[in-house]
Order: sequence, then C-alpha cells, then structure tokens
Amino acid sequence: MATCSAPVKKLTSRNLQDYLQTLSSDTLERLCNHPAICLAVFRELPELARHFVLQVLFVEQPLPQGVVTSWVKQAHAKEQVQAAKTLKDLRLWVEQPMPGGLPGWTLNGTFRTNLRTALLGG
Repeated sequence: MATCSAPVKKLTSRNLQDYLQTLSSDTLERLCNHPAICLAVFRELPELARHFVLQVLFVEQPLPQGVVTSWVKQAHAKEQVQAAKTLKDLRLWVEQPMPGGLPGWTLNGTFRTNLRTALLGG
C-alpha cells in the first residue's frame, strides 16, 4: 500500500491576526470576499481598531490621518498607534494621499463592502 506524503507546513501563529499577516495580499483579498470572514476578522481586532473601522465603515473617501489621530486622547496615543499598525498590517487600512498632499487612510473596499453585508444583512 502506497502512502502519499505531502509537505506539512507547521502553523506557528499565535492568533488569527498573526496568521492573516503571513498571507499574501492576493490571498487576503480573496478571503475578504466572504462577509463571514470579514466579521470574524473584525471581531478579532483590538477594541480601538474596531472603533476606527466602525467610524469609517460608511466613509467612501480617504480621511486625513490627523483626523483619525484626533479621535483618541493623548493619554491613549500608544493604543492608537498600535490599532493603526494592526489595521495597516492586515491591509484593512490603505494609505492614500489626500488632495493637497496630506496623508490619508481609507478602509479596504472589499473588506468595507463585505463587513457592511455581515453587519447589516443582505
């Protein structure tokens, strides 16, 4: 009897965020095509990152990074930096320059659409 041995890839991620960060952009984009996966990713985000996502979920245009920074008190600046880093690392926030050269962020369009579907139905 012949045995088939496929190469085994050992999973070394501690949580969903770590695992998603190891995926290619193409694979992550395909995953974002499923509302249930977008909802699962959203639920695993740090609390402040979830607040950021909800605040920009219905905003179609880029927001200046300074505006997002102003949503958080200076005493919690470390958490704000970590939330923004998490969203960027997962490619959920896309850096987009604003008219006039200001740095801005916009929510990944596929993630935005499918998270809306997951949260609102339909």
